[in-house]
Amino acid sequence: MVERPKTQSEITVDKERIIAVITRALEARKNGEGLFARRVIPPEEQFIGLANEYEEKAGFDGFALHTLFFITPTLYAGNSTEQLELASREPMFYLYSYLFRPDEVVKRDEEHVLEDTFNYIKPSGNRAALYRWRHNANVLVTQYDGDIRNFFTEHDHDAPKILEALMGPKRKTDWEGFHRFGPKIGVLFLQWVHQYGFAELNKINEIGVPVDWQVARLMIQTEGIILPGKTHKHWVLDKTLIPFFVTLCQDHELSAQEVSETLWLIGNRLCNNYRHDICPLTDFCTSLVSRDLLDEKGLFDPKDVGRWKKRAEALRIKKAKRDRQRQKEAKQTEMEV
Repeated sequence: MVERPKTQSEITVDKERIIAVITRALEARKNGEGLFARRVIPPEEQFIGLANEYEEKAGFDGFALHTLFFITPTLYAGNSTEQLELASREPMFYLYSYLFRPDEVVKRDEEHVLEDTFNYIKPSGNRAALYRWRHNANVLVTQYDGDIRNFFTEHDHDAPKILEALMGPKRKTDWEGFHRFGPKIGVLFLQWVHQYGFAELNKINEIGVPVDWQVARLMIQTEGIILPGKTHKHWVLDKTLIPFFVTLCQDHELSAQEVSETLWLIGNRLCNNYRHDICPLTDFCTSLVSRDLLDEKGLFDPKDVGRWKKRAEALRIKKAKRDRQRQKEAKQTEMEV
């Protein structure tokens, strides 16, 4: 029997507990505790560094910003670190650098661009974004003179306005604007644009936090939100956590970028590797949840899958599962290309 996914009205949000969790996480980062004893380099930093270096050598103004524009929609919660590492391989980056120049992309046909994007980043997650790569380049060239900064200017460098225009309507069958920028990806892109100094965006904290699997799982595991059972991601992310974090950051004058990055690092580096021993949220944590059902059916499952497991055993199981997934994706890639 398939359980009917629960709705937003049945999700309990404990605002005070979430504030306590975030406060503790930010405190640990500020004090250099555990995971943060050494500076933790976010996965996008190496990629952006490579892009900036290429821009300086090649003399293409705005090149690094456009690498972010094209690569961010390809990221997927379960593989963003790996995907950015692949994108940062210097020989491949230089070989396919034209993919980040809209004027050069539109000179190639769809099939050519698609083949090159697959060869360049070998996607293990959001493949759909690759099929819209040339479309987005064409929008830049035909509507914004090939420069995303003109798009920012058109919307007064106002982050909420830019985000709304970037996402466009939900149904994009005849939409002539950008594709593959949903609420999470759109916020993430603009956050990085502002954080790494590519453009000064006004009201950046008003667009909230790019809530993905890592942030949502921490909220579930620390009982910041309590789900009544298997719950569709639409209710957990779009209807509950994303608007909640927008209000929270505004009301408490928190940096959305710092909050999202800190929570993401804890989930990615600690929860993913069963490092409860150095986690600053141990006193809040009640469980460890799995993303299997999220990948399969788009559902968050609050069931504890084994926070008690020994790290070695957990990592062995995780590796076996990852190997099976990679084999499956490799076969799928062979069929698509």
